[in-house]
Amino acid sequence: MCRIQVLVVKKDTALEPATANAIDELGQLSALAQGLLQPITSADLFRSSAPAQQQCLYLALAEDRIVGFLKTGTKHLFYVSRKGTYSEMDPRCVLDFYVREEVQRSGVGLALFHFMLEVE
Repeated sequence: MCRIQVLVVKKDTALEPATANAIDELGQLSALAQGLLQPITSADLFRSSAPAQQQCLYLALAEDRIVGFLKTGTKHLFYVSRKGTYSEMDPRCVLDFYVREEVQRSGVGLALFHFMLEVE
């Protein structure tokens, strides 16, 4: 596998049509891999996400081709402690993640996670 470059896409980032199409395709593949009925990541869903979620999309490029993505955002969660007490929190979460099958197990996913952890 060649060197991986990671691009950060924020909600207000203008997307080239080819980039939007690649995000849509990877979102479909992610849904298929997870057994979901419909994708949870697409260019349109990303652009229309609630501002409170503060979504961010990390795109992995190899040889000028998008080969994977990692989507993060804030989620409002209810947490139950071991003592049974409830609390609410808004942690930063990985919302979706996918790497093309032909480049899986070559370090693309690891590169995405390492990059995300450095940035967030």
